[in-house]
This record gives sequence, structure tokens and C-alpha cells, in this order.
Amino acid sequence: QIWTHCYLKGVIHLEHIESLIGEDEMFSIIRSLITSNSTFDLSSFTSQLVRFPVNTNVTLSDVYYHAFTTGGYPTLDVSISNHSIRVHQSGPSLWPLSLFFPNGSSHWLLTSSFSFTPHPNSSPLQYLINTDFKSFIRVNYDNTTWNHILYQLESDASLFSPVARAQLVSDMCFFSYSFVDRRLLDRVITLVNDQPHLFDLCDW
Repeated sequence: QIWTHCYLKGVIHLEHIESLIGEDEMFSIIRSLITSNSTFDLSSFTSQLVRFPVNTNVTLSDVYYHAFTTGGYPTLDVSISNHSIRVHQSGPSLWPLSLFFPNGSSHWLLTSSFSFTPHPNSSPLQYLINTDFKSFIRVNYDNTTWNHILYQLESDASLFSPVARAQLVSDMCFFSYSFVDRRLLDRVITLVNDQPHLFDLCDW
């Protein structure tokens, strides 16, 4: 059921839960389900996650249940400047999201948006969200940040993993309707066509 659910969304969210609680804990839950139940369903699994709190009102059980039962996937608008970084959920429904940043830090987004101040003289690349597809989120950056990302991909795509490259290209194409500079999409297409060996995971 998880394998076939909504374009493998269930699988990605399952891996996301494992990244939060650890592989050993996930194996322990699976062993408990197998030994304690002749059959099990979504409720059987989520009941095992109640003991992992996100805050005083939300547990990982709530997070996974929402992810598995809600249609579509979350989308974020991210605006990065020298003075502020703003993350806003732009989809039709509010999701409980765990956001990962390249420096290893993470943040739970349980509201529609949050803002924080970047470190002085830091690169926008330090604040890209969920690169390597750590969870099922589409991210749309402001046009200046997209331009910076694309410049880095054009200069040295190996700075990003194959999964991150495919993810960034996919999101750029998905959100291209919002680009102020329409030439960005042309550059994306040229980039992938000129260096297909670096973008072999792109889904087109």
C-alpha cells in the first residue's frame, strides 16, 4: 500500500520518519508490528509514532498520518535576502513540515510561515531547503535566488548531488510560471541538454 500510494509519496514520507527517529528505532517498530499483529494498517503504524513528540500538541503520528492521507504535496515559497529569510506554505492546505538545511540544522514548520535572520555574508546556497529530497516538498525560491542556483549549476554542477540537481531542475520547471525573467527556463533547458550526464535523474 505504501509503495503504490500517490507516486511513491508514502515511501518518501516513511524514509523521512526514519531519518527523524533513526534506523534502529524504525526496525524496532516494524518488528513490533510483525510480531504483534496478524494484519496491520495505517493506524497500526501511526500508533507506534505517538511517543515521538514534535511539540506539545503534535507527534510524528500526526505528521505521518497527515502526509499519507492528504492529497498532493506541500509547496513552499522561499525568499532569501541579506537581512531576512522567509518561508511560506503556498499550497491549499497546511502541512506539518520538517525542513532541513545544508548546514545540518532543521526546523519544524507547523504554521503557514516563519522568518529568520541569516548569518552575515552567508551565501543563499546555505539556506536551500530539503536538497537531496529529504522529504516530499516542492520549493519555489525568489527569482534572485533561482538565478544564483542556476549560475552555480552552470559553473560547477558537481557542487550538488545527482538527486539535488534533479530536484532543483524539477522545481525550477514546476514553478517556471512565476519567473519574472523568462530566460531562466531557457537556461535550465540548455543546461540539461548540454550536460545530460549530470542530470540523468531529471524526470523529463
